[in-house]
Amino acid sequence: ATPCARPQDKGLFPPFITPNKDYFVTRIGALPKIQPASYRLEIKGLVRTPKKLTLEELYAMPMKELTLTVECIGNGAGGPLVSTAVWKGVPLYDLLKSLGASEKATGVRYESGDSYYASHTMAQVRDNGVMVALFMNGEPIPQLHGFPVRILNPGFYGVKQPAWITSIEVIDKPMKDYWEDGGWDCSPPMPVDSLFFFPKGPAVVKRNEPLKLGGAAFGGTRIARVDLTTDGGK
Repeated sequence: ATPCARPQDKGLFPPFITPNKDYFVTRIGALPKIQPASYRLEIKGLVRTPKKLTLEELYAMPMKELTLTVECIGNGAGGPLVSTAVWKGVPLYDLLKSLGASEKATGVRYESGDSYYASHTMAQVRDNGVMVALFMNGEPIPQLHGFPVRILNPGFYGVKQPAWITSIEVIDKPMKDYWEDGGWDCSPPMPVDSLFFFPKGPAVVKRNEPLKLGGAAFGGTRIARVDLTTDGGK
C-alpha cells in the first residue's frame, strides 16, 4: 500500500515499488528457460474453444494495470520476502469468457515451467481480478520472475501466484496444489504486518508541537486504513 503522505513528507518514506532486480524469488526447481518464439499458453479443459496462444496474441489483448504487494507464505513478521510491483496483463475471467468457459466450471488449475502447479476457484478468478500478468514495472516479466506469464491473485500469498505458466485448465472438480499435496495449507488468512518508518524509535512529544508519524501496514486486501490512538482506543 502507498501511504497518503503530504508532499513535504515524501522524502521520509522509502520507495514502495520494488525494482525488478530486488524483487524476491522462490521456485521449486531449476529456473525455466522458456523461448519466446516457441512459447504457447495452452488453455484447455471446460472451454468451448481451447487455445494455444502465442506471446504475440497475448500482447495484443486488452490489458489492465495492477499495483500489488506479494508476500511469500514463509515470510516472518518484518521479513524480506515481500515486494511490490506495477503489473500489466489480461484479466483471466475475461479471457476465459471469450473462449466459452463452461457454466459448470468451478475453478482453474495452472501448470508452471518449473513443475509447480496451483489452482484457484472460479469465484476467485471472477471476484479477485485474477490477472495473466505479462509486464512487470514497465517491461516484459524478467525470466527470473516468471517470464513470460505469471498469475496474480490479490489477497493471497505468493504460493497462490504461480510463475512461468505453460497451461491453464478449466476444471469442475477440486484439485490440490503442489504444497497441499505435501500436507500444507496454501490459503491461510494473511496476518497484518506493520512498520513505523518515522519516528525512528522512541520520540519525545513536546506540548503544543505536532509529531509526524509515518509507516505502512499490509495484510492482503484487508487493510482499508490505519488508525492511531493515544488512549487505548477510547
